[in-house]
Amino acid sequence: MNEQFTEWEVYVGRLIVSFGDIELLTFKLFENWFTGVTTKNYSLEQRLNKLIDHVTRISDKDEKRDELKMLLIRSKQLKKFRNLVAHNPVVLKKYNESEYEDVVFDLRKKAEPISIEKLNELSDEARSLASELFIIVSQYTGRGIDQLIECKLDS
Repeated sequence: MNEQFTEWEVYVGRLIVSFGDIELLTFKLFENWFTGVTTKNYSLEQRLNKLIDHVTRISDKDEKRDELKMLLIRSKQLKKFRNLVAHNPVVLKKYNESEYEDVVFDLRKKAEPISIEKLNELSDEARSLASELFIIVSQYTGRGIDQLIECKLDS
């Protein structure tokens, strides 16, 4: 296996695992704020929209609330790249006989392909975003990260 393809595996893996962390937090927040509403009926985008709307309507306008809203919005923006990477192959983009690169290419749309450099940036951003979300949710709710994962936020 060539070295560049191994890099692709690392960056794709980091992006997907980081989004797993983000999804876990959306489930925990959703379960806490919308009692009796099952999360299985909502996609990640729908959960993010509902959480953003809920945070927007919270009357205590403080720094942590605003930061949480901003991180949820960033998650929504980054989600489109996660979907592109998760559902499309790495293909060879050939410029001429001697110039080519591997890219993630959207098979359905004519979107700009994602290079390995861009994927590295996206995976770093997703990892940072997941960490920031865990920290701000922990601060906002007064729960430790281990408590966020193991139990309901309001228990």
